[in-house]
Amino acid sequence: MTTASHNLHSVPLTLRLDPWTPTYESAVRLEEEDADAIEDVRTDVETDAWRVITPPHETPAPESVFFIDGVRRVDVGIIDEADGGLVYGLLGTFAAGVTSCCDGVARICEESIGRRVILGAGKDHETIRVPAGGIVLEYMSASADENTRAKVMAQLQVLMRKEEGKLAVMTADDRRLTFIDGPLTYMLPLEKPILGYVKTHSKYYVGGEQLRVVQQLQTGQRTPVFQFGTEHNSRYSWYVCVGPRRELDHSLAGVVRVEVSAMVGAAKAIELANCATALLPRFATTPTWDPRAPQNLYPVSALESHLHHRMGDREYVRRSITVHFRSLMEMAA
Repeated sequence: MTTASHNLHSVPLTLRLDPWTPTYESAVRLEEEDADAIEDVRTDVETDAWRVITPPHETPAPESVFFIDGVRRVDVGIIDEADGGLVYGLLGTFAAGVTSCCDGVARICEESIGRRVILGAGKDHETIRVPAGGIVLEYMSASADENTRAKVMAQLQVLMRKEEGKLAVMTADDRRLTFIDGPLTYMLPLEKPILGYVKTHSKYYVGGEQLRVVQQLQTGQRTPVFQFGTEHNSRYSWYVCVGPRRELDHSLAGVVRVEVSAMVGAAKAIELANCATALLPRFATTPTWDPRAPQNLYPVSALESHLHHRMGDREYVRRSITVHFRSLMEMAA
């Protein structure tokens, strides 16, 4: 008997499919930035007088640039009905990868695919092996502390972000510029000069005259470096305009926030700010390429498409899981 067929007998029959979860997942926007990160903001790291900054023409370029990104997907939602209760869960897939850009050539040099069965209320589950054509999809155990759909899905996001972090730490060094898509939340404290590239503004770290400086940025310009966070998650950050906006667009269109761990020091952060600001507009997308243009950069957009393909067709995976669970029920009848 194969491992896969043996597992058909061993998976508890208390799990039931929840057909609503994938639709629910697509409608939920998970915000990752720390709830308390906006506290203790220092805006005088680089200068007391906030102004638009254009990097010097002699700003050195790195030998290569690396972009790390990840994607995640709820394959099916599940409900664990053990002990007469209801515990939310899911079978989900996440993927992370690295795109290197050197001498005008971009290539995907690392990638990782993971599948998990995640239950709420801190519950674990044995690995679920789903036959899918000539392969077996292995969903290993993970759990969320709280028993809510939102927390279970957030755990899938956390797993993806941690995998991104592993790739970023493995990739980063002083000869290259390494960007990870999203904030550095799950990587701190961090000694390496890895840059978090945050294209969604869920909160504003500056206000008043300083925010007006952000709104005045043009392509290839940045704000002064500022600092925020507490002792263990302190970061230096700055706003950058990576691409042009139309007259009808809002004032933050084309603007992203970049951050680096405060452990690199203020001088290094300012150096990285100039280097990143001079470099990023080269990779900005156009609306014909990506609906999130210009913030979703070409190497990141292409990496996302590749990783979605590597995760497997959504509907085929979903049908395979449905057939697997139906087989369990028939064998138990």
